Amino acid sequence: MVQRLDQGLAVAAADVLPPQVDRELLTVLRSVPVLIHNNGLAMAATYLLSKAKQANADDRYWKVAHKLLEEAAAVIRLDLESGDPLRVLDALIKAPNENYVVAQRRAQELAVWMSRIGSARKAPGDD
Repeated sequence: MVQRLDQGLAVAAADVLPPQVDRELLTVLRSVPVLIHNNGLAMAATYLLSKAKQANADDRYWKVAHKLLEEAAAVIRLDLESGDPLRVLDALIKAPNENYVVAQRRAQELAVWMSRIGSARKAPGDD
């Protein structure tokens, strides 16, 4: 089955987010598209990674940063052997500017989907 680009991004966003999103995570998710727009992908990813309490796939901020960076690297066909977000971030920073801009745009589109799906999955009582 062929998916539209926005469907693929929606699926990627849904897969990385928990079934219920608390207020703190939702606030961060809503700020990421603006952070990427105003400050760039590298800064936004660094911010998310700094919020992670542990550098592993169990931490929700680490997972969000990893998915954004993974999607950005994939769109410019950046071949990486490691799934470590810090290595992906380093490779993206060193990519040619035209590639970085394309990668950043894809990450921003994914961040918008994460924000939308996060809002839809807002935990009850977190109004």
